[in-house]
Amino acid sequence: CDWSSDVCSSDLACQARIRDEPLKRYINMTRMVVVVVLGWLVMPTGFAQETSAAPIAATDIDWERFLARHDLQWSRMPTDWYQAPFLGNGMLGTMVRQTGERTVRWDVGRGDVQDHRPIDDKTEMYSRCRLPIGYFELKTVGTISGGTMRLDLWNAEATGEITTDRGSIRWQSLVHAERMVIVVLLEPSDGERDCRWVWQAEPAISPRQAKGRTLKGYQPNPPPTQETDGAVRLCRQPLLSGGETVTAWTQADMEGKRALLVSVAHSFPGTTARKDAVEELKRAAKVPLGDLLETHRAWWQAYYPASFLSFSDTYWEPLDRKSTRLNSSHSSVSRMPSSA
Repeated sequence: CDWSSDVCSSDLACQARIRDEPLKRYINMTRMVVVVVLGWLVMPTGFAQETSAAPIAATDIDWERFLARHDLQWSRMPTDWYQAPFLGNGMLGTMVRQTGERTVRWDVGRGDVQDHRPIDDKTEMYSRCRLPIGYFELKTVGTISGGTMRLDLWNAEATGEITTDRGSIRWQSLVHAERMVIVVLLEPSDGERDCRWVWQAEPAISPRQAKGRTLKGYQPNPPPTQETDGAVRLCRQPLLSGGETVTAWTQADMEGKRALLVSVAHSFPGTTARKDAVEELKRAAKVPLGDLLETHRAWWQAYYPASFLSFSDTYWEPLDRKSTRLNSSHSSVSRMPSSA
């Protein structure tokens, strides 16, 4: 999937570039695709004709325990895009990985962030491409010596612990199911109390242009600018063709945990993204942490049983659960615009 294509479901999902992969990865991905296709072909039970008095599948399932069998777990810090846990709500998304001796990165992506230049057959990959937004870096006090992670399917969140030669940082992260907000919660030990967040904005230009596949005459969008609105910090990426992308974030204490709240908005042709991002962020910041987590988990915990596909062979179970999570994290028809 080319990151500069306008047919992919999420800008995070589009970052993957073609490269040589081990045969095992290819086989596993092929199996996952088969499972997804099979799921699409299965007729919903509400439309199926009743063929017997007996139920088609058992429904007395301990969903939390069942899904926990398929949680992805890391015994060391992922350092590559392909290794990182993913989180998303169909529009907004993030991935987490270590990128330096004292740095852990949280990507920021939104599915409708693209350029809106006049289009033709020769320049489509440059004029309507996905655009980079930026990422947050967690700067640790000490040198990272290890870490663990878990992608909790039932609660739709990632949790983990970063260990350094100065202490540790326990963290929890989610992309809210119903709000355009990324949430990261930190619990540092005394030695890591001074760990800090750093925002790294990326230029809003065609990824192909940035990687050297240049288009003659291509004019980059203006560079990003930063400002503040009270306790909210903002990064604005204006576009030459009109419109803008704005990332808003704030830090707060939420029930004894250090919270980073992030929202991203995109508008075209108007410039309402700043207002939209700030309002979304402030609404989320007013909600008690417990309520924020509860509404997020309730959405996912209703989604899984409604999207359940039963297999007689447990071998296929983890492929279906992970593909279900992937599809809902990275694509949502109701959230994508009907046209560019």
